Amino acid sequence: MIEINVEIKNLNTLTDRFKRYPEISTPILQKAVNAASVYLGKYSVRGVVPWKSGNLMHSFRLNIGDLQAEWTPTAYYAIFVNNGTIKQRANPFMQRVRDLAKPEIDKVFENALEKITKEIMQ
Repeated sequence: MIEINVEIKNLNTLTDRFKRYPEISTPILQKAVNAASVYLGKYSVRGVVPWKSGNLMHSFRLNIGDLQAEWTPTAYYAIFVNNGTIKQRANPFMQRVRDLAKPEIDKVFENALEKITKEIMQ
């Protein structure tokens, strides 16, 4: 049997950095969540969101928490417009907002992951 030994240089430093992953990644990811929510707002506009009186479009609110954001309309009828009813066909505007914002949101998180990797590898 042949024995092969491999030495990983700076292993202790790398191990310490990985132990600090939550401390390093959390603020970067929170900034990405905050930035991503801006793109949801960017695409919640007339032509994407149904417009009759403008109330639905103007009812959107943003709630930001720990590593999460909720972008949602507060108009009581928003769910019926989006999902439809027995008498009304669905108009999935939330999916359209998401689909339009997705490429920009993906880029925000790609950049965040690059920052985390750089921080860990320093």
